[in-house]
Amino acid sequence: MVITTQFYTTRVSNIVEQTACIRTLFLEIPYSYPRFSPGQVIQVKLAEGEYHDLPPKSYCICSLMADNVIEICFDLVNIKGVSGALYHAHPQQKISISAPFDGLSFEPPKEKIINMVGFGSGIGLIRGFMREFYQLPANWSAALHFYAINRDETSIPYQFDLALAAERYPHLEIYPVMQTHEYDIDDISDRVSSHTLYPTKSQVYIVGPRQPVRELRRHCLNMSILPENIFQVAFD
Repeated sequence: MVITTQFYTTRVSNIVEQTACIRTLFLEIPYSYPRFSPGQVIQVKLAEGEYHDLPPKSYCICSLMADNVIEICFDLVNIKGVSGALYHAHPQQKISISAPFDGLSFEPPKEKIINMVGFGSGIGLIRGFMREFYQLPANWSAALHFYAINRDETSIPYQFDLALAAERYPHLEIYPVMQTHEYDIDDISDRVSSHTLYPTKSQVYIVGPRQPVRELRRHCLNMSILPENIFQVAFD
């Protein structure tokens, strides 16, 4: 049996340079495109130009359906690959995307404390989960701690948006963390632990490159945070 993936042609509506190596791409929602939510995965490939023969690459959606755009945030991983082509994309350029599938969805909080940790471009998806949390009924009063961590000494992705969110949303604390070279998981774990007084009543979302995500998950388990309360998205 051959499984085929339907692709939709869309266009780039906007591009935001978050840091020297991280971009946010906003895509028009194609006609008859299925509903989606932050954390779902789409395959992306170029619909035209010299890179259109490259195999598709998977990215997580960072936007809400109500935004009327499909937002992806990504690192420049390979200048000759899909990320390099998207990095140099221009407004109105045609892009092919698959229907959304699988991925990680935001779970309405069962507990009183939520820690969200985004590494690098993973901050984009964590921001999407944060915004989805604030779409819940007003009677949800869980404390929300958002750690935005980047290895770039110059900036944090979405820094301006996060500053506005910290002023706008109740129960939200945002902690920008600048690190260099390698992620210091011990330091991050200590920060999370400081807001995890009751580990069995805490939920943790972790998004970012595979190695720091795995290491932080291990630290969270050592804090006695329940495995079913740890949600993660790891990428290469």
